[in-house]
Amino acid sequence: MSRYAKATGSGGGFKPEFGIHNAVCCQLVDMGTHDKEWQGKVVGTANKINIGFEFIDIELDGENETYHPIWGQQETNSLSKKANLRKLLEGWRGKALSDEELKSFDLDKLLGLSCHLVIQPNSNGNPKITAISKAKTTFPGKRELVSFWFDEDFSGELPEWMPEWMKETIEDSEEWMAFHSPDEFQGEESVDELLEEEGFVEEEEIPF
Repeated sequence: MSRYAKATGSGGGFKPEFGIHNAVCCQLVDMGTHDKEWQGKVVGTANKINIGFEFIDIELDGENETYHPIWGQQETNSLSKKANLRKLLEGWRGKALSDEELKSFDLDKLLGLSCHLVIQPNSNGNPKITAISKAKTTFPGKRELVSFWFDEDFSGELPEWMPEWMKETIEDSEEWMAFHSPDEFQGEESVDELLEEEGFVEEEEIPF
C-alpha cells in the first residue's frame, strides 16, 4: 500500500546457495494487500513488499556477457515488534529504529545500499534471508535501481521491468482491484485510504 513502512499491532529461477553473500538492494516492489491464511482459513489481510538484491559475488552467463543475478524475498510491510522486516532492517543498519522512524520509514532509502545477506533454509528447504548486516564497503552494483508503489503517483500501469509472476500477484491485490474496478471492490478501506501516501521521515546517517 505504501513505500513507507510503519509499526502496526526472485528472479528468473535463480536460487542462491546457503551462506553469506555480498549484495546491493536494487529493487523494491509493493505487492499489494492480500488475504492471510492459517490452517486453510482466511484470518485477515496483509500488505506485502518484495525486496530484491543484486548478488555481487555471483556471475551468470548471459547471451552476450556475464551478469549478477537478482533474487528477493517478500515481507509483510510492518514494523511491529515481532515483524521480520523490522528485525532485518535493524540488523542491516546496526541500530534500532527510533520512535519517529517506526511511525513512518521510507523504504526507498534502501535502494543502492550494500549489505551482507545471511541465507539459510526455511522449513521447506528453500533459501531464506534470515539476517542482513551492513557492509563496510560499497559494492559495485550494475543493476538499475527501481521501485514500484501504490501511492498517489500510481498511474494504473505496471512497469516493463517487472516480471510476469510479480505482475500477476499485484493484479490480484486489493489495491489493484480498488483502482481498476472501484465499483466492484468490496474491501474494508476506501480507494483513497488504500492509495494514501504516508508522511516522510528524515534520513539517518548510518547507513539509512
